[in-house]
Amino acid sequence: MQFNDLPNDTGETIQGALQALNKYLAMINGRLEILLLSDLPEYVMADLVKVYQAEQEASQIVRGLNIFCHKTF
Repeated sequence: MQFNDLPNDTGETIQGALQALNKYLAMINGRLEILLLSDLPEYVMADLVKVYQAEQEASQIVRGLNIFCHKTF
């Protein structure tokens, strides 16, 4: 391995990890959206909304990191 190959390998590794995270976040998002449409008690819905908001924030972080990786590596 040459030194010049390192940034590309690092970028590919990071992008692979981001893709895996994005896949799991998408699965969580889908299930949360289904649950939020169901008829659940208010105290459960309040917690689901908090989890949904946290998932949305995590997705934004992953998107931002993915854009950064595309520009950097």
